[in-house]
Amino acid sequence: MLGASKASPHRLRPRRSLHESQTKQQLKPNKSKCTVTIKIIKLASAILVPLMIGVFTFVTALQESRTSQMQRDADFTRSERAAQLQREAENRQREYQEETAKEMQRQNIYDAFMKDMKSIVLKDNLDLTTAEVLFARAKTVSTLEQIDNKRKWYLIKFLYDNQLLNYKKETTNKYIDLMGADLSNVQFGSKIKYVRRIDLTSIRLLQLELKNTSFENVILNRASFTSSNLNNSNFIDVSMIGTDFSDTTLENSQFSLSHFQNISFKGATLKRSLLSPVLTVGQLFLDKIDYTNSDLSESKFQNIKITLTVKFDGANLGQIQFFDTEFPKGILFKNFNMQMSKFVSIRLDNGAFISCNMTGTVFEKPSFQSITFEEVDLRNSQFNNITDSTGIIHLNKVNLIGSNLNVSRKQVFRISDSLLPNGTFETSFDRFQVNMIQNGNAEQGLCYYSLSQNRTGEQLSGWLVTGNVMQTYYNTSEQQMSISNYQSDWQSCFFFGGYANTNETKSAGHRIQQEINVEQLTVLINLRQIGYNVSAYMGGFDDDDSSTSMKIIFKSGIKVINQLTLSPVTNVQRQNKTSMIFRYHDNIIPSGTVSISIELLFSRINNRRGYRYGLADNIRFIIYQK
Repeated sequence: MLGASKASPHRLRPRRSLHESQTKQQLKPNKSKCTVTIKIIKLASAILVPLMIGVFTFVTALQESRTSQMQRDADFTRSERAAQLQREAENRQREYQEETAKEMQRQNIYDAFMKDMKSIVLKDNLDLTTAEVLFARAKTVSTLEQIDNKRKWYLIKFLYDNQLLNYKKETTNKYIDLMGADLSNVQFGSKIKYVRRIDLTSIRLLQLELKNTSFENVILNRASFTSSNLNNSNFIDVSMIGTDFSDTTLENSQFSLSHFQNISFKGATLKRSLLSPVLTVGQLFLDKIDYTNSDLSESKFQNIKITLTVKFDGANLGQIQFFDTEFPKGILFKNFNMQMSKFVSIRLDNGAFISCNMTGTVFEKPSFQSITFEEVDLRNSQFNNITDSTGIIHLNKVNLIGSNLNVSRKQVFRISDSLLPNGTFETSFDRFQVNMIQNGNAEQGLCYYSLSQNRTGEQLSGWLVTGNVMQTYYNTSEQQMSISNYQSDWQSCFFFGGYANTNETKSAGHRIQQEINVEQLTVLINLRQIGYNVSAYMGGFDDDDSSTSMKIIFKSGIKVINQLTLSPVTNVQRQNKTSMIFRYHDNIIPSGTVSISIELLFSRINNRRGYRYGLADNIRFIIYQK
């Protein structure tokens, strides 16, 4: 057939699509990655399995080693513990044997003492020779050094019962002096309450070491502990009448007593001690107790009744505590250190504290009709539970700065010349910036024209005169007494010192003296808050070898606190003219001053002869508050 194409002997393959070609190309790399991963896993498995087996084997071996070590340690511990227990048992056995040996030794020493003392104790006391007493002392002191505390008590009781440790004034009995022996930690008496106390009346334990001792259920009437060391000792249920503790040390000691009368603690140290009654007594009565010059600081008196026969003269009462204590009516505490002391639930009728340091003192629920504080430092003190019905408190020359007193309650407080809690000074003193010298300008009383008469013995207004001092008019014609530097404020007269119509030498000179009382300002003076200035015109006549001076003396009673002298005026300072020169001084009044003495002295230089000694005028002493 024309135009017909011939059929191909082979079937033509269909042409692949572009998508199928790309898919196959992508599958080839993925297949390659899976193969690599499988190989890595197989390799890791081949490595890890032996490694894990090795680790397991190592751990197992280590555990077995530790178990074996623990077993060995346990075996060693049991062995060591057994050895330790064995050693402890051996030590206890050795200690027991040593203690038994020591006990036997102490007993042998004690028995030997008893044997050696037999001949002495069987002999009448008054027949003992000095040699026997000295032997007994040496034997006793030596034995006390070698025996225990229990046997020491037995030994002391043995000697006491045989009248070798007690002293009786009415007899001349012989006794052993144990001075220097150590009886520390010994228990005298017994904790067992006997029907009758153990009697140690008049026992002598002088100058001994008695630290940490205990005296319980005993009678110590007229006993003597002079100059012994009794620190940390206890006196429990003890009777003390006429006991002597002079110059002893009793720090941290406790007294729980039934009777406490006529006791001497002169010069004793009782710091932090406690005094109270036994429970059966209720209130301990203190009668004729002498604490003169003792140290009672930080000590405590509890449930005590004190009588006027108790002496605290010169004692240190700093931080002392009185609880439930009844003081005698009208008791006086004067010149005591009572800093930080406490008075709790006390009875104090008409009591007085004079010139005491009571800073930080506490009064808690006191009971009194009236109480007086004079010249007392009460800074930072506390008055708690003070009611209008408590009583009247008189405060004179007292420092109350920092105190909690409500001084506005006039029905309770009577205050004068005192520093109030807020620092205000309440006083009736009204002479600040006023001349305190009476008749300092020589204008009061008689004034003379003539010096021709002896005025010795004649007194001047306001002044105490020694020798011949008179008031004389200025610018008289007699004796050429014209003053070259006369001042208009000198008024009419001046003071002249000297004898008339005599050339007799008077080495003592002539003087006038005057006292100024500043007691009202005590509180401010002691705080150095009062200043003064003193001045005078002083001089003499022509070229007379005379000297006029003024001395200012600050005193407390008869005690001189301080003194100074204004520079004397001589004929040299006056340039040999009849004149007066002004002298002046300003300072603070010294603490403790109660009065000030002003002395004006007219004298001759080197005791030279002459009757004109000097002159003075306008003497002034001014007080001011700083």
